[in-house]
Formats: sequence, structure tokens, C-alpha cells
Amino acid sequence: MEYWIYLNEEKKGPYTVDQLKDLHISASTLVWGEGMVSWKNANEVPELASLFEDEDNQEEATSEAVDNIEEPQQEYKKNITPPPYNQGCCNNYGNPSQEIKNQYQECPPTYLVWAVLSTLCCCFPLGVVAIIYGSNVQSKFYSGDYEGAVKYSERAALWVILSFVIGLTLTPLFSLLTM
Repeated sequence: MEYWIYLNEEKKGPYTVDQLKDLHISASTLVWGEGMVSWKNANEVPELASLFEDEDNQEEATSEAVDNIEEPQQEYKKNITPPPYNQGCCNNYGNPSQEIKNQYQECPPTYLVWAVLSTLCCCFPLGVVAIIYGSNVQSKFYSGDYEGAVKYSERAALWVILSFVIGLTLTPLFSLLTM
């Protein structure tokens, strides 16, 4: 199992048990692992408790020898939020990737159906421009560029409207001229 540690006001990790042993963390170092509800002191985690058995024995001997010396207690923030699970949705630093952010936003409309209809029925050149903008909406959205996707969606809608308006105005005019 891998653990995150909270050290020097920073979340670091994930580390395996062997890596934590090499880091020489203290028993009071805050750790968090997958399946844990909140951060705990390292000696409270059963899998890590064995790392601190020798340290506990040394502390008892030291505390008997020096009773009058008080060490300042370092206060830890107990309500630190644990990093998200690292299941392909997060980068190595515990920050949600764009995929997670996009799952809370809907993809803007592409207007592709309207673009194709306006191309076939009304005005071919303007409909093609609408198709180009509409077909790029989803690629912008899934690449993480939400603002770009919205912009392309708005442009596709604009070109669809222009295509319908110009096509529907010019078609009767051309039919009158060809009579």
C-alpha cells in the first residue's frame, strides 16, 4: 500500500512502506493512505507501527533519564484534506486532472445537425464554416479547453443562423430572377 505524508506544510507522496522507512519519518508524522478516512499519526497506522517500535523503547529510556526537560509540542493541522485517489484521474501531485474538472461541466452543443441541414438546404459556403466550427467543439472540450469549446460552439451557432437567414432570403430572390 502507498501512503502520502504531510511534512513541512506540504503533502508528499505516494511512498511505499520501505520508502517511508528510508525517509526516517517520526511517529507523529501525519500519513494518509487509500481507504483511510482522515490523516493519522504514522504510529497509529498498523502497517507502519513496526517502524517505530525501537523509537518507542528509546523514548521511554530517555524520558526516565531526563524528566525536567519539556520539548515544545508541534501542532499539526488535523483537518487536512487527503489527496484524491490516484486512479488515473490525478497527476503525481494529488491535483485533479482536467478530466475530473470536465466531468462537472457539460460539453457545449455542437450544432452539427443544424450545420449540415443549413449546408444542404440553404447556403452551402456558410454551412461548411458552421460544420468546421461545430466539429471542433468536442475536441476542444475533451482536451481541457472549456472556454475554447464554448467559443467554437457559439461560432457554430452564429454561422448556422447566418446560413439559414442568407439562404432563405436569397433563395426566393434567385427564383424570382430566374423566371
